[in-house]
Amino acid sequence: MKTSDFYFNLPEDCIAQYPSKIRGDDRLLVLNRDKDIDDSALFVHKKMSDFLSLVDENSLLVFNNSRVRKSRLFAKKINSSQTVEFLFIHQYGDGSWKVMVRNAKKHKPGHGYVFSDGTEAKIIERESDRGTEFRSLLFDVAVDEAWFERLGHVPLPPYIKREDALFDENRYQNIYASEVGSSACPTAGLHFTPDILEALKNKGIDTAFLTLHVGLGTFLPVRSEKIEEHTMHEEVILSVKRRQIK
Repeated sequence: MKTSDFYFNLPEDCIAQYPSKIRGDDRLLVLNRDKDIDDSALFVHKKMSDFLSLVDENSLLVFNNSRVRKSRLFAKKINSSQTVEFLFIHQYGDGSWKVMVRNAKKHKPGHGYVFSDGTEAKIIERESDRGTEFRSLLFDVAVDEAWFERLGHVPLPPYIKREDALFDENRYQNIYASEVGSSACPTAGLHFTPDILEALKNKGIDTAFLTLHVGLGTFLPVRSEKIEEHTMHEEVILSVKRRQIK
């Protein structure tokens, strides 16, 4: 099957650049699974506030509690006035970080960078994975999640053509997100609110939480001519916790 079979035109004005003013005040498209239903009723337009009525009692809902890391950071290249943008992916056992960097070919092992708080890092190696170039960045001091929270930016998806804003730190996270590590938000849960979760609990619906950090597949294009030849970046389930609602 050719990748081009999936090409379609999506007008830019149909791609939302901002979240709704109120979380949960969103439209919901429902697919009717009844095979005998008339085509005119196959798709039903509802609101997220109708979600409770669509879930049967004794159901199990599974939520991904991964939290987006503020992994987009900027640094000055040492001995240059150039500002460089990094996207941090994950940390290796030796303390270095796998990163994506714009114009990767220009950034080679030995090049150094200084971040806005004075922290310095240098590239120690480069690697290629599924046609995409990455770099390994080693810091002069250990950096932790508090460092990312202070200096980092929310890594919005590439189809959002604006700079991140303060409200994105809240709205580009699920309300139950707790385990930091995703490169992008598990967006299926973005429209759930405390009221909706409480209503599910009151209806007696069981829930479970897993930790599955969203990886680079969100950001990287499909370059293969045939869809079967495309290899997705792997994601690892770290934990599963089930909560029985009484």
